[in-house]
Amino acid sequence: MFRILLVLCSLLLTSCNYFESKKISKDNIVEQELKTFAWNEVDTYPSFKICDSFETEALKKTCFETEINNQVFDALKNTNVDVYDAFSETIELQLIISEKGTFSISSLKISDSLRVVIPEINKILSNSITSLPQAYPAIKRGQHVKTQFVLPILIEVN
Repeated sequence: MFRILLVLCSLLLTSCNYFESKKISKDNIVEQELKTFAWNEVDTYPSFKICDSFETEALKKTCFETEINNQVFDALKNTNVDVYDAFSETIELQLIISEKGTFSISSLKISDSLRVVIPEINKILSNSITSLPQAYPAIKRGQHVKTQFVLPILIEVN
């Protein structure tokens, strides 16, 4: 009888671990979430009101980029520059769209030869970007987030 009671008591004492729930610390949860979090992707791209009529995100993104390109193209088209030689240059414009939908230029990569031909190229591009309409910011997990776009601009003179 004593052996049975001893076995039952030892089973009861060791079985308590099976009923205990394992606690996961908040640091472990945050660490696991950060590993699965895609930092370079957004759920919804920035957009303009004019692009709302498009159905898919891909079409809205294309509309958004086209509107920016048109704005920059119009600004460059209205610039009078005397050029004597044909050239083809690409400008790399890095845009930031804030959480509030405002635009700013992060950086411009312009060749020195283009700066000589169009000395006010920075001002022209800056004015064209600041005159863009208010945008709907990008959304990531239900929150408005800041995004960055790289916009290549090809300038050709024949």
